[in-house]
Amino acid sequence: MVKIKISGNFDGGNPKDPNSIIQGDSDTFNIYPYSEDNDPNYKFRLDVQANNDVRETKRLHLFIEWKEPQFNHLRNYIYAKHEEEVDWTLYPMSVEDTGTWGDIDVEPGITHLCMHPKYNYQDYINFINKIPSNGIIKKELIGKTPEGHDLWLLKISNENPVPKKKILFVSRIHPYETSGSYCAEGIIDHFMNNLSPFTFFNSQIKIFLIPMANPDGVYNGLCKLSAQDGIDLSKRISDTDSTSRMIKGAIDKIEPDIYCEFHNWMLRDYDGIYFLNWLQAKRFIRNSPSQEQYKKTWKPFFRKKIFSIIHHGFKKYCKEKFGSICVSLEYPWHYRKVADMKRLGVDTLKALTKI
Repeated sequence: MVKIKISGNFDGGNPKDPNSIIQGDSDTFNIYPYSEDNDPNYKFRLDVQANNDVRETKRLHLFIEWKEPQFNHLRNYIYAKHEEEVDWTLYPMSVEDTGTWGDIDVEPGITHLCMHPKYNYQDYINFINKIPSNGIIKKELIGKTPEGHDLWLLKISNENPVPKKKILFVSRIHPYETSGSYCAEGIIDHFMNNLSPFTFFNSQIKIFLIPMANPDGVYNGLCKLSAQDGIDLSKRISDTDSTSRMIKGAIDKIEPDIYCEFHNWMLRDYDGIYFLNWLQAKRFIRNSPSQEQYKKTWKPFFRKKIFSIIHHGFKKYCKEKFGSICVSLEYPWHYRKVADMKRLGVDTLKALTKI
């Protein structure tokens, strides 16, 4: 009798289709990740659960067929975490043509196997629910997505009547990019746990967060878009897309002085900065802790290279309507733990107040 099963048919799972996970012998699995539009720049979503019903650790032989050769060299790992473990472990994978393969030991129980440490819709709701209703953090339900998921806005401010610089952080515009969720959690955790959280802001900063801008895409295990036939919220604003419309409405109420999107690209050795001018980027880097312990250096872009640096989407909208300073930050996972990513969120907030 087969005692080990792998499934992606759950909140955030990818692939959800049972026919995309093929079991050979009891310990061998062929997995075919799903991408809603097959854009090779964003085909980096894998989120499955291995259920080991036997009483001993089993070695799984995984073959992951991405069907995409252009960026397959960047998929030379997966992350795993048993349900009783606190943090994730990176497992190197071998790369060949359009697929990756390797062995992973799974203990009895459920082990998550993901491209990045998972952060799905229910993780987001659990996080929102643990934020107390009183105190300096305020919660506002912007609205419901087409599939009925919550779109929350978090506000952090003290009672000082002095006019405040307004900073808006937006995470999970691209569903697969989980680092932004942990960066947002780090910022909120700081203000929930720190007795004097505003000391380094001089009490003149008002912070807003949209911690999951694309909850339908996250829940459905998508890679880039707001729905199967939706839009890339990072690049387009559309009044026909209700999620885009709700985010735009929140921006209009906030009128941010600084607008920041958290992303995580797949380049292992670099943290990326887009849309700041050279002076702003220099100040940001100078006021950010060194990332050398995570084997990272900063890579700011001032010319068109890899991705366009021309403002687009909400960045263009904020810049043109409110004169906002806009920035996209790329924080890849390699060599980082969840706690490191949360700390990076707070470090980013501190550095942005000084640009």
